[in-house]
Amino acid sequence: MSRLVLPMESLTRLQTDLLSHEEESCAILLGRSVSLHDKVARIVIRESVIPPKSAYAIRTRVRAQLKPEFVAEVTAQARRNQNAIVFAHTHPFEGVSEFSPIDDAGEKELREFLLRRMPEPVHATLLVTPENSVARILGQRVPLRVIGVGRRILWGERSRATQGNKRHDRQVRIFGEDGQAILKSIRVGIVGLGGTGTVVLQQLAHQRKSPPAFSCSPTMRCCPCVKASAAGASWTMSLPPCGSRRSARPI
Repeated sequence: MSRLVLPMESLTRLQTDLLSHEEESCAILLGRSVSLHDKVARIVIRESVIPPKSAYAIRTRVRAQLKPEFVAEVTAQARRNQNAIVFAHTHPFEGVSEFSPIDDAGEKELREFLLRRMPEPVHATLLVTPENSVARILGQRVPLRVIGVGRRILWGERSRATQGNKRHDRQVRIFGEDGQAILKSIRVGIVGLGGTGTVVLQQLAHQRKSPPAFSCSPTMRCCPCVKASAAGASWTMSLPPCGSRRSARPI
């Protein structure tokens, strides 16, 4: 999944400041859009603009709309610096952690406006709620994963609690629920399945209830091709690029 990346302090401050109001609140984030193979890989935020009260045309508990002149001013700044724009707003109440039909309609207008002013780079929207923070490409409903980066990593999905999970109870006591949520979402890649790699792979497989998924590049010389069994208890390793028929089964 493509990502929306912010400094951890900025993400935390944004969540705290915007959710301190009973009405919906807005912010405009500016950054760089990075694309790979004609697809956005990440949008890295460098700056945030918090609108003053006078910049709102509408502001209630269920809707917030900025004045066109304020949006045009920030857009002109972004165009001068070739920045991507991320329109952020809140749902300041619990239980609504997804974009609403009102959001969809507002994004359509913003997308049409930006296509006329600055069609490049890719722009996005960010929704901040008491449970989590979610993002997507502006007007396209393509999700972006929200990540705060600093001395530690903070996922936008901060509400992924592990309460009641006895299996990870001791880990939660050490790392906390947020730390366990990060561990749960981490993906591990192993390069090379030699003496150390096979042991690490086996231990990782033991930590999962479902079989791990593996892949390899057929163009890499001596790159092991690994397949997990349906039960997740065993797997075979072969070296198809080298024409080897050898296989191994971990003990």
